Amino acid sequence: MLVAALATAWATVSYLSDPERVRETVRRDLAAGRPVTLLRDTGPPVASTWAHGAATAKAAAEPGEPFFISTYETALVELWPQAPAAYRLRAEVRHDHNAEFGQVGIYFGYRPPGAALPWPSGFVVTFSDRGRSARQFPGPDGQTGSRVQLSFQYFPPGPGRQPSPGVHLLSSGVWYEPPPPGGTTPWRTLEVQVTPAGIAVSWPNERGEREEVACVGADRFDQVLGLDAAFFTPELTGYSFHQAYQGGLGLYVRNSSASFRRVVLEPVPEDPSR
Repeated sequence: MLVAALATAWATVSYLSDPERVRETVRRDLAAGRPVTLLRDTGPPVASTWAHGAATAKAAAEPGEPFFISTYETALVELWPQAPAAYRLRAEVRHDHNAEFGQVGIYFGYRPPGAALPWPSGFVVTFSDRGRSARQFPGPDGQTGSRVQLSFQYFPPGPGRQPSPGVHLLSSGVWYEPPPPGGTTPWRTLEVQVTPAGIAVSWPNERGEREEVACVGADRFDQVLGLDAAFFTPELTGYSFHQAYQGGLGLYVRNSSASFRRVVLEPVPEDPSR
């Protein structure tokens, strides 16, 4: 088993060929408007690094098996450092283990700390498919389900640092097909479309049809950040959705273990109706 616990070791695992050559191919395809596969059915990502949580997480790429992340805190594995101006991100995720109130999913718009935001931050789409959280919400016909949520989060940079403002829930929906008791949980497909107008999160319903479960417009996000400007730091004044959503993107795990496969990044027209 190949395990990466530090960024330096991670680079050795992730790059099966020259890393800059891989990056250049991805850049060229994105610039031409072509979709790129950042993570295949099995094995490690085509190019990646740790964005957050390397010291408390493990990432594995066992031959013939999907990519796997485990952490008792929060882990972000970056698959691409800079998203296109408008894009669609699709990933298959399996929630393998939940310690307590854990979540798994994908993130995008990641920004390291800087002048505008004093903490690492980004958008996160999560769900919980194991334990009590998987059957938390009652639905029709006696069904129960798990919430799929879109949030904007701050990631504490480390012990002894100023606490971050935390998590802002922007939108959510409920998935009414809990996993079977015991055994392996099924794969779930998350799809996020991001344009200058806002974000839409889709999830396959029980009929296998793509269904929007969460969305947020640019105006709503700007309102949320306005609260931070008032209560936490003056540097946030003027920081907007249009500055936030084009950062890095990748895989998210909190207090859980999860497997990932078939992650595709696809540029789309800035006007999604075109």
